Amino acid sequence: MKRNLLIVVAVLAALTLVNVKAKAQVATGPVPVKIILTDVLAITLNSNAEVLFNYAAVADYQTPKTVSVANQLSVISTKAYSVKVTANALFTVIAGNATPVPLSVVNVAATATNPANAATLAGAVPLSDAINTPVTIASAGVPTLKTDYSLAYSIPDVTPLIGKAPGTYTTNLIYSVTQP
Repeated sequence: MKRNLLIVVAVLAALTLVNVKAKAQVATGPVPVKIILTDVLAITLNSNAEVLFNYAAVADYQTPKTVSVANQLSVISTKAYSVKVTANALFTVIAGNATPVPLSVVNVAATATNPANAATLAGAVPLSDAINTPVTIASAGVPTLKTDYSLAYSIPDVTPLIGKAPGTYTTNLIYSVTQP
């Protein structure tokens, strides 16, 4: 009988241990999530292709010239932006010229490869004759992770080139992007 009683007690103890349910503890607490934003603004020159206007024959002087460079610039900006261009020096002076070739003989126009992301384009804008004085070629650009611009360089009027000594006249153009 004792043995049966011990067996019953052992079975009941085993069943009690099996039926005990573990209760999970519930705990809550705040987890801070932060987003830190910094303005991003960049312009990348995708192509440093030389822009060459060659006036070798009468016909060259009789028609406007345009040199286009596809996807020359890329802009990245987290805010509205403007694209500007300036010359960092006057055209080189060649002996025999009383006055240098004016920078304003060259016009620059931008077109966006994705017009939906583009800025307001200014059309063909002459360079400023004052060095390091930028002119705006695109303004009010919408924030973008990347908008490419093709550039067209033109000389619509050759009058300032007439009477100049033969030779190669050069300058460098500097592009910049600004946020208002």
